[in-house]
Amino acid sequence: LGIPAIAIAAVFPALSVPLGVFVLVGAWMIKLAVADAFSLAATLIAYHRGTEGMEPNPEWKSKLESVSDRFQELGRKAVEGVQRQAGPMAGTVGGPAPGSPRVPDSPGAPPAPPAPEGPGAPPGPDTPSGPGAPEPSDTPESPPPVDPGEPRRQS
Repeated sequence: LGIPAIAIAAVFPALSVPLGVFVLVGAWMIKLAVADAFSLAATLIAYHRGTEGMEPNPEWKSKLESVSDRFQELGRKAVEGVQRQAGPMAGTVGGPAPGSPRVPDSPGAPPAPPAPEGPGAPPGPDTPSGPGAPEPSDTPESPPPVDPGEPRRQS
């Protein structure tokens, strides 16, 4: 922004002060639009990576819930949101939903074994299963064969 402003100010010296103000305000706006947005995104990503798999401290959770009704409502909405994302069986007596990551019970707990993959592996969480589900195949679907005696349609 400064180089064009200097060129314009050289041609029109009376505009040098307004152009200087424009350059400062414009540079500040570009900084807000680009650098601050990038910094916020990087901070959120670092926070989510750092807190992944952690569980809230039950002692602090109970303290906050006893002090604020609003916190109780937010906690309830958070649990409902997680259950909606994980499916209807999340949080039931049978354990976590199939395909959901295992959260260790203690800091020294061993990591969960990797999920099996390949043709004999059970379907993943995004794969439909059941009596009406299509059979998985390794080849893409091909169009049905055309009868040579059948007239062709123009598209």
